[in-house]
Amino acid sequence: LPLTMPKFGGGHTYIIAEISCNHGGSYERCVELFKSAAACGADAVKLQTYSPDTMTLESAKPYFVIQDGLWAGVNLHELYAKAMTPWDWHAPLQALAKELGMDFFTSPFSPSAVAFLEDLDVPLYKIASFEMTDHVLLKAVARTGKPVIMSTGMATLGEIEESLAVLRAAGAEEICVLRCVSAYPARPDQYNLSTIPALRHVLGTEIGLSDHTLSPVVPIASVALGGAVIEKHFTLSRDIDTEDKEFSLEPAEFKQMVDDVRVAEAAMGKVIFARQKADMSALRRSLFLTADVQPGDVITYKNVRGIRPGHGLPVRELPNVLGKKFLNPKERAEPLLHADVGGAPIDALVFSPAGPADFIAAGLKVLAVAAEVGAAAAARKEVVGVIARVDGAVVAGAVGVWEDAVKAHGVMWEVGVGAPEGMDVLVALECGEKVAAPLFVAVA
Repeated sequence: LPLTMPKFGGGHTYIIAEISCNHGGSYERCVELFKSAAACGADAVKLQTYSPDTMTLESAKPYFVIQDGLWAGVNLHELYAKAMTPWDWHAPLQALAKELGMDFFTSPFSPSAVAFLEDLDVPLYKIASFEMTDHVLLKAVARTGKPVIMSTGMATLGEIEESLAVLRAAGAEEICVLRCVSAYPARPDQYNLSTIPALRHVLGTEIGLSDHTLSPVVPIASVALGGAVIEKHFTLSRDIDTEDKEFSLEPAEFKQMVDDVRVAEAAMGKVIFARQKADMSALRRSLFLTADVQPGDVITYKNVRGIRPGHGLPVRELPNVLGKKFLNPKERAEPLLHADVGGAPIDALVFSPAGPADFIAAGLKVLAVAAEVGAAAAARKEVVGVIARVDGAVVAGAVGVWEDAVKAHGVMWEVGVGAPEGMDVLVALECGEKVAAPLFVAVA
């Protein structure tokens, strides 16, 4: 298996520097390309293994002349003769790649190329887009039992599925399919990267990208969509006249791509819902004392508020602690903790008002209960808290009646907007000398 890629996927994007014909026929330049690719952080370097005669026929007939695109007017045999990598370069370049810490493999274009590469014991194979329907070649590659990367430029889904079936039937187990556009160069909008997760679902393989754009964004987007492999053509300079220069990255661009991919991998991370250590939870609101208190004092919204920072109880706990007593002496601006809260309210009433009239009735009942409780023993100021899931209009409609009611009972009341989580309004009735023990009433 490859040195750095025991399996496709797994959170590490396998980045391939495709040398192709960018050596321009110079072995020394090819060596420099390998060294530069390693310095840029490539996981692997890839060549193409063919000869003009394994690719086409030597003929001047119009069939053998490219009609459009980057190589329009060029004879196929002449193109491949100029672009090929000499086969006797492979062994020393393989040794160089190993020395540099990169995997070395190629795209074979014939069964004879596969046999040659097996003598070198390359760790995996790449099927080029134009060869993916060559079932003889697919079978020769699959029979090696080594991982296979297959590009799919121009292919229909049916052709991709058919080629996968051929590979699997012949013995290939680990396969990665590359989303590819056979345009040189390609535009980013031609890639339709949303196909990547769809292909993974349909094909049951890892999916990657063979990128013929010069965009720095396309490979990063592929990683965000789950791409496991990125293949990118690599050149020392687009000023060097080679057949693939127009869609190849220079070293600075390639290195930036590698760095950005690694950042994207780290940002993708894993599915997690727990609080992160580096978050700003300390700036959340929590319950703090707004006045000095003593043990036995009652927790009210006048001595406890939800404010920043987040060192106290969560603000959602306010309804649960209102009306309970402090167990410890606390100073203003100290956080309220679980250890500070004790006891339960002596009573609890729950109402579900349908409108202003019901809300008024609920409030009057609260006051009546407060007066009844207070009749048992008059001592200190206590609080009746009312939590209401009602809108402001309902409260406003009740205000006039409540003013008269609270005066009759000798108590004070306030309406506070910005109630605990899940509530719309907090209404607290502070019952002067009439209540000896706290009462908490939730209007649901």
